[in-house]
Order: sequence, then C-alpha cells, then structure tokens
Amino acid sequence: MSKSRIRWAAGLAGLASSLAVALAFAQPASAQKVLRVVPHADLKVLDGYQTTATITGMHMISVYDR
Repeated sequence: MSKSRIRWAAGLAGLASSLAVALAFAQPASAQKVLRVVPHADLKVLDGYQTTATITGMHMISVYDR
C-alpha cells in the first residue's frame, strides 16, 4: 500500500472513532428554561411598525421570535 492510502485510512479510522465517542456522550435536548430580561427603558409602544424605539424592537424579538 502507498503512504497516501495508509494516511487516508488512518484519518478515516480516526474520524470514525471520534464520531463514535461523540455519539456515546451525546445528551438529549434539555427542557426549555425561562429567560428573564431586564430592559433598559420603559416599554411605551408595543407596535414595532409604529415606532423606531430600540426597546420596542427588543421586546418584539424577545416575545415573538422563536
């Protein structure tokens, strides 16, 4: 066998073994947690299309974005 084929086979074996180890230690997805937000200003307008206030945009992202 040539050296390049031996390197390729060794690399493939290393990749397969690292994938096996990663799958062995994989954790299932955890439950969703509550995200607590402390805004920098009072929220006065809820409609993000009516105003350009940053606090309204941050509220829209935190509430309506998944």
